[in-house]
Amino acid sequence: NKLKTVEISNKKKDLSYEIIKKVIENKAKYQEQFIMQKRSIYVKSKENNTYLKKEKNKDSELEEENAYPFSKTDSIPKYNLFEGEFVQHIQKPKGFKEEKIAAKKYGNQRSLFFTTTTEANFDFNQNLIFCKKLGDNSYISPISNSALLAYKYRLIGSRFEKGKKIYKIKVIPRKMGNALFKGTIEVWDSLFAIKSVQLQVNKNSLVLYEKFSIAQDYALIEDKHLCINELYTWEIKTNSVKTEGECTVIYDKYLFDSLYAKRFFNAEIGTTKEDAYEKDTAYWDDIRPLPLTDDEYAFMQYQDSLMRLRTSKVYLDSIDSVFNKITWIKALWEGFGIINREKKTLLTFDPAIGLLDPLAIGGFRLRYSASYFKKFENRKAIRISPFLNYGFRNQDVKGNIGVWHLYDPKKQSSFSINAGNYFGFVNNFATISDIFNRNNFFEESYLSIYHRTELFNGFYLGTGLRNTIRKDLGDFKFNPEFDEVFENNKAQTFDTHSAAILNIRVSYTPQQLYIQEPKEKIILGSRFPTFRLNYRQGLDNLFGSSAIFKTLDFSISQKFNIGIIGSSEYNINLGGFLDT
Repeated sequence: NKLKTVEISNKKKDLSYEIIKKVIENKAKYQEQFIMQKRSIYVKSKENNTYLKKEKNKDSELEEENAYPFSKTDSIPKYNLFEGEFVQHIQKPKGFKEEKIAAKKYGNQRSLFFTTTTEANFDFNQNLIFCKKLGDNSYISPISNSALLAYKYRLIGSRFEKGKKIYKIKVIPRKMGNALFKGTIEVWDSLFAIKSVQLQVNKNSLVLYEKFSIAQDYALIEDKHLCINELYTWEIKTNSVKTEGECTVIYDKYLFDSLYAKRFFNAEIGTTKEDAYEKDTAYWDDIRPLPLTDDEYAFMQYQDSLMRLRTSKVYLDSIDSVFNKITWIKALWEGFGIINREKKTLLTFDPAIGLLDPLAIGGFRLRYSASYFKKFENRKAIRISPFLNYGFRNQDVKGNIGVWHLYDPKKQSSFSINAGNYFGFVNNFATISDIFNRNNFFEESYLSIYHRTELFNGFYLGTGLRNTIRKDLGDFKFNPEFDEVFENNKAQTFDTHSAAILNIRVSYTPQQLYIQEPKEKIILGSRFPTFRLNYRQGLDNLFGSSAIFKTLDFSISQKFNIGIIGSSEYNINLGGFLDT
């Protein structure tokens, strides 16, 4: 009675293997707890960059300044930070949809982990776990059906929590393979289900991160074994910067076997509310399950004040004036531009060095190009790019103008028009000694129109028409000194003719998964390959065209994961002429 509990262990037999076997036997029961599940998720992912003094150089100073302008005081922390509220819907076996209710972004988001719940699912009841952001390998779960072949276990100890016994077991990879975890897991005695995990990923399998670990806690909710929180930690280290990150994930408001519309679960696995990025401070204070630390609060206050400054007309005008200032280096070597951030327009001009044409045909030529770009609030965009080229020996003007317009960002719908007069190659694939030979050149005047859109998810249609008038260079004056390099160097002559060519391209990726943002569509890929069909036809008599041919090209390509081995890809291409 005084001792309360006495635990007797046999050192010759480690009970951990018997415990793990029972966990593996019972996991199917926990995988079948529900068919439909809905839950709320709060995510806070942040990184702290430490710039190493010994290795610090001009590049790291510039990177730091660009990431956090005006932040030159040690009292303000320097984070990359994401905060989000999600609602996640799951239908066994493969139905999934994420709703992004609210989100805040500060700093660089590139290496932040779990800024969307589509990024990872560390469900250790699955035999293999794949997370593209970590690497190309799938990982073997410590309680997979084959886990006893991949891992060794050791019972560290046990404890009681609310009257239930919990075992703590060390997980040890049998081999230092890329696809294995190491760390500890806790198991409920009577339930033989995971209570918590503390696992690290083998660094050899990581692409972006130097270190990465996962911590999870589970609880019983409505007699169901469910994950209630996760903590991801990682580290990235370069010669000049050490980045330490952590992501806190909290799951709550579980609902089971709700009714959904028939087509609710489809290829759209994520949506974002229209006002998700516009939630105010009061909203976040109300839904945030964990209070901000003093450093996080100071950082957000500071960044919000910077954002108000950055979006003010005074600030935009001031940085525009710096960018628009023309210097000798810009004018002669780098090129210069005129930007208006308030109107989202950019004009760019070539530098003086760009006037020289290094591969001039027919002697010394001058060239010059500029461009105009405008992006609208709704993510639509337009680009206009003129180009001029003048040859002194022949006193001829050549050039091109191109116009591109993205008119539907959600479907990546765009059209482009190109018109110009320039030199063409008879054989683009000739050897170096032949490609610059006189008889490989001709003069072409062309007009092309191209349109591309997504007709339905994963199915893209591109249609183009190009008319080219081809003339020989029999009367064209070439550079005599350059001619001496080649033998039999005489421009071929032929009758001026026109070639009108129709091009139809079809691309289809079945079950293409995507996330729908308010103003754009983010493609996530598919487990199926992409099929492409390209049809080209010379249109006889259209605009005087004499081109008569039909070609058809077909291709299949795919990149895919092969479990613990990694990833692979293949391309199959075939095609040819449909006539002679």
